[in-house]
Amino acid sequence: MLTTYHFNVLHIPVTLRGPDTVLAPIVRSYGRFLSQDPPPGDSHEIRIESTRAESFTDGAEVVPVIRGGNLTLQIYERFLTAVFDRVSTHAVLHAAALVDARGDALLIAGPSGFGKTSLTLELLCRDFRFLSDDYAPIDLSTARVEPYPRTVGLLPDGTVRLPPRFIDAAADPTHPRMLGKVLIDVGEVLGDAVVADEAARLGHVVILESGDGAEPYRSVVHLGIWPRGREGAGTLLRSIPGAELLGQDDRDDISILRIRLDHGRLPPEHFSELLERDFVAFSETSPGVPADFRSTPNLAPLKRREAAVLLCREVQNRRRRGRLMQAYEGDTTRLFLDVAAALASARCFRLRVGDFETMANHVEGLTR
Repeated sequence: MLTTYHFNVLHIPVTLRGPDTVLAPIVRSYGRFLSQDPPPGDSHEIRIESTRAESFTDGAEVVPVIRGGNLTLQIYERFLTAVFDRVSTHAVLHAAALVDARGDALLIAGPSGFGKTSLTLELLCRDFRFLSDDYAPIDLSTARVEPYPRTVGLLPDGTVRLPPRFIDAAADPTHPRMLGKVLIDVGEVLGDAVVADEAARLGHVVILESGDGAEPYRSVVHLGIWPRGREGAGTLLRSIPGAELLGQDDRDDISILRIRLDHGRLPPEHFSELLERDFVAFSETSPGVPADFRSTPNLAPLKRREAAVLLCREVQNRRRRGRLMQAYEGDTTRLFLDVAAALASARCFRLRVGDFETMANHVEGLTR
């Protein structure tokens, strides 16, 4: 049996239709974006007929299913792309966002695995309000951060530091999961009053870093390539400064490339061209150097220009075919200048990750 769900994400209508066993984790993640109203005529639809289907439709495109892969994840990535490619007025940052006691937005950005979610949940227990955990849309014309109340994904094995109330929620077997993480709506744990429903003016930016910040940031990307694109992907990789192929696993239906990016050489702009190619099935990014939460955290001021460079690295809707970059006519310098302008009234800091309690105290102290 197929079920239809309508979403309105940042005023972008998207429809999912398929078996609940495939769609349920996505619906759980974006439950606060569900719309009861019929979608407008320009709603984008992603449709899969069964769990055994060999392909699904993404708008007018027929997409082959990756055999042996996670079908929900494949649909989810297409769902996110459908949203992000259609956002034209906001830069969607890979960052957490909260509202402080003054009503200003606090952005927390940094690589995956550096404690953004744990820090966000701890601050929510200290009277901050929730805007987003992983995607923070900032209106570049007003410097206001929009609510993006997606669920947070928590590991239930106790390896990540969490406030007690969220430890209990993560241990609840009734909560749905995706990719091994328990999907938690923060409003269900702390009450709906903690979920902000209006945009907030940007007040503070905190960039999480490992070490002393002297070494350039490096990340590792796992890139899924359809067989028809193996040769083309290799050619493109060799032309990207700061990109190094660490290994490749060729399978019948897909190749997995492990790539190290040196962000000191600013490769994301060139790398995003590769990600737009039709032969790219998926990408997953992790930090090249893991965070050390046993060290002593250090908070230091950060120049607005440096913060803008780091945040531009985290823009999720920077694909050239997307409406944001079309509005900028592909000019990433103009985008950078507008992100920097959005930080005009914000105080920016870098926070070397370390002892979790001290990190939270540092960030909380900024907004007093």
